[in-house]
Amino acid sequence: MGSEMCIRDRLWDANTGNPIAVQSPPPLDAYGRPSFGKVVFSPDGSSVATRFAERTFIWNIDSGEEIIRLRASDAPAGEDPRTTDGLAFHPGGGLLATTQNTSSRNPPGALVWDLTSYQPIDQFSAHTAIVTDVDFSPDGSLLYSASHDGTIRIWDIEQQVLVDTFTGHDSEVLSIDVAQDGTRVASVGASGALVWNAETFEVIASLSGHVGPIDSVELSPDGLFAVTASRADGTAKLWTLAAPTEMMSAFAPADAGDASPGGGGALVFDPTGATVTVAQGAQLISWSFPDGERNAAFPAPGDQVSELVIDHSGT
Repeated sequence: MGSEMCIRDRLWDANTGNPIAVQSPPPLDAYGRPSFGKVVFSPDGSSVATRFAERTFIWNIDSGEEIIRLRASDAPAGEDPRTTDGLAFHPGGGLLATTQNTSSRNPPGALVWDLTSYQPIDQFSAHTAIVTDVDFSPDGSLLYSASHDGTIRIWDIEQQVLVDTFTGHDSEVLSIDVAQDGTRVASVGASGALVWNAETFEVIASLSGHVGPIDSVELSPDGLFAVTASRADGTAKLWTLAAPTEMMSAFAPADAGDASPGGGGALVFDPTGATVTVAQGAQLISWSFPDGERNAAFPAPGDQVSELVIDHSGT
């Protein structure tokens, strides 16, 4: 299988831009509209997990068949089934973390699911507001959870305890990305973007340039660059993290003189770090990295893309 990209509920060939498969029909939200959320590939590339209408679906890549759906009702008793889109596969592939926003009786947090039994085995709760995103450390020993309470909590998976809290943001955190070597973490939200040392919590870079909240962030495979994206200003921005930190490029639709509000909320590096793909409204634009030159564009499904992910397994 070649390099693949998952966009909403469609699987695309990342080299040709041609659709390969469609997981359908998508569930509907409370208003009868298709509801699309975050998408992640399993480490071995055999399956993909998606968040639809406050539920988690796991699909087989080869067959396109649904393997299982993890409902909020499967969570520990007494929990309110309100959730958000955050989810992440454990590097070992046997676990899946999802955000879980509970009733007042249980603080918002993250659930960790066993992918053999498809049952929740751990709940990590300490936040005081909605949890928006989760990510594992590369060695799988730690789980990071981001929240509207402005903090990022770091949890020891084996010991099931909170080990530390990052408090560098002064308002809600919307997205996080842990570097592949585990030394840096990037986090973004309403107050901007920060890149910080995963051990000392020292802020390495504060990335300022967007107008409005920043929705997405991803670090390059070597951890030396970051891309941020904002639906508010319709742009994605490429940053070098070497001192002095500076913005290298700003990606925006080629057919618009001004930013396109509502675009630019989703982005992804390819596994080699040679290109970055940015969702701009109803099209996907591939940019070479790190020079920021536009390579290609192809149409995306529907009117808006909320999430992009590339299979990093190389299978």
